[in-house]
Amino acid sequence: SSTEKATTWGFEGQAKVDGWIMGNLDTVQLLREGLQVQTQTKGYLTRTASFDHHVNTIHLQYLGLQPSRALFIWHLPEDPPSTIYQFPITFTAGGATPQTMVLSLKQITSWRNDADRVGFVFDPGTNIVLQKLEFTGSNMFQVVSYAWKSFWKPDLVRPYTINFLWGPLLTYNKAQYDRLYTEVPPLADSANWMFYGILGVALLALLIGSWRHREASKRRQYLLWWALLFCGLWLLYDIRMTQEFAVQIHRDYRTWWSQPMEERTLRDRDAFHVFAKNVSKHLDGTERHVFLTSHPWPFYSLMRYYAYPSLPQSLDEYAARKNAAIKHWVVFNRTDITLQDNVLMLDGSAISPPGEIVYTTEPGSFLFTTTP
Repeated sequence: SSTEKATTWGFEGQAKVDGWIMGNLDTVQLLREGLQVQTQTKGYLTRTASFDHHVNTIHLQYLGLQPSRALFIWHLPEDPPSTIYQFPITFTAGGATPQTMVLSLKQITSWRNDADRVGFVFDPGTNIVLQKLEFTGSNMFQVVSYAWKSFWKPDLVRPYTINFLWGPLLTYNKAQYDRLYTEVPPLADSANWMFYGILGVALLALLIGSWRHREASKRRQYLLWWALLFCGLWLLYDIRMTQEFAVQIHRDYRTWWSQPMEERTLRDRDAFHVFAKNVSKHLDGTERHVFLTSHPWPFYSLMRYYAYPSLPQSLDEYAARKNAAIKHWVVFNRTDITLQDNVLMLDGSAISPPGEIVYTTEPGSFLFTTTP
């Protein structure tokens, strides 16, 4: 079968939830969205477990009402009750948007499928809504299939590409495959170990064969077979790396060179180059502008280049200077910043003087100009 086996415990839309034991939690209530856990003290939520399949990935879907930390815990049947294994996890704030946490067993090496109790220990300040906890496992067909697919999956061009490439990596289930190259370092095995293993076994067979057959012709034949295997693996590896370069070139052509200027995007910088070039036309003659972006690098330095001599400054710098005379606010890839009643809002608070949006490309990317 090519279907992953799963054990799922759901909370969303349930009339009641049985089997869970809780302690030292201020509020645990079942909502339509799921099981809300809110506490100002350290507390726990656990239940018995019995898995009839291999588990290599744990999925936790939740609503994060505020950032918090917790421990995923489990107990093994042969251990005394006081022996608990744990793994630290972090809940991010996403409001009404469901978040999915994926725990790969490459991270949790002490996990075993015969764990007889699992649960969480929540830190003070936790306020989340648990929606679904799912334990999934891949069969041998899926393990081989995802390993083969991930072998050929190339990385994107990133800042570290100028120094090194990860090379072909191996994953063994859908969750690992989907997250490949989204984390540094990637949670995957290097395919080099597979090559070394094949060559090592072949070399051992060559040595045994040469020892058992002392004829020079036999030894040359064994050595030739090993050399052909070595060259074949080298060729496969070279095809794989050439394919990565070809995919990167094709992606650049498809997203940049073949597109009209207004629709061009570049790798992990999206449409910033086009956005900054157009916005900079409005900044002529201004000494400074507020620049708000999803992350400083590389956008902050690029904005300095495009907008020169107008200098970008962060929201903290703007607040420290108390310089309300700044006219232009450049916002890129910040869907959490919205316009309400002619002012920019962030986390429910006004951050700018009154004004209007004079240029925009996509949600979260625009030029806001204050009004006198």
